[in-house]
Amino acid sequence: FPVTILKARKTMKSFFGMLTSIALVLGMTVYAAPANAAGYVIGVSNGWAGNSWRETMVCAIKAEATLSKKVDKVLVSSRNTDAAGQSADVRAFISQKVDAIIINPGDKDAINPALEEAMKAGIKVVAVDGPVSASGAYIVSNDQKKYGAAGAEALAKAMNYKGNVLYMRGISGHPADTLRDQGFKSVMKKYKNMKVTKEVFTNCDWAKGGELAKQLLKPGKFQGVWTSGIDYPVVEAMKTNLRGKYIPLVGADNNEFLRQTKELASAGFVGIVVSNPAVIVTGK
Repeated sequence: FPVTILKARKTMKSFFGMLTSIALVLGMTVYAAPANAAGYVIGVSNGWAGNSWRETMVCAIKAEATLSKKVDKVLVSSRNTDAAGQSADVRAFISQKVDAIIINPGDKDAINPALEEAMKAGIKVVAVDGPVSASGAYIVSNDQKKYGAAGAEALAKAMNYKGNVLYMRGISGHPADTLRDQGFKSVMKKYKNMKVTKEVFTNCDWAKGGELAKQLLKPGKFQGVWTSGIDYPVVEAMKTNLRGKYIPLVGADNNEFLRQTKELASAGFVGIVVSNPAVIVTGK
């Protein structure tokens, strides 16, 4: 599983190139492709709004819908909601007779009844970022468990297999976060001299992650940090809180974190970049 230390990786473009549609727009919106489209209608349910990763996804859906010349319309519901809310999104898309539904699920199992209704109606269902367990649904996601384990293993090595870890997770209950946590902890239990001394949820929000880092980082308190999608504000907090010193940090292949990893290497910063390639499988 690819992990890069002090090296930049360009995976975001290839990842989004595989997605036919995902979006981030407040409320239910419609994106109309050019008139030469072939007529497909796609519904998109995003259950968590407000971070730049998902904002980038709206650019991908519009670009892919246009470039395909096969999509006539994209219906988007993007809001902070739960499984019941996403189930309502799916049922609304069924009533609008979409051809396919793309869902970034907030829960692996609870949305299944609505997804099964959609598939029974002949609608293709694709889960992205995290899996669903509905039989027949397609999943476009990396192996999140291996993602968590890969970053943890590299962090352990960078910490010389000892010390305290600040563990900054993503969205509580999201399937991707649950799987990453399993992978992370499967590695941590191997190293008895390493301890997670603080575990927090950041909601994959840059601002919240940065504020938590400012509150928690103190000289000597932690010897390493694992993050899920909110890496670069934590590095900025290190600059001010740790008196010019840096500790190893696991992040993703976000542009700003890549820049920090390269430019701060001479100052002793070890940035561990875990790439996020997509893998397509079919749900069981």
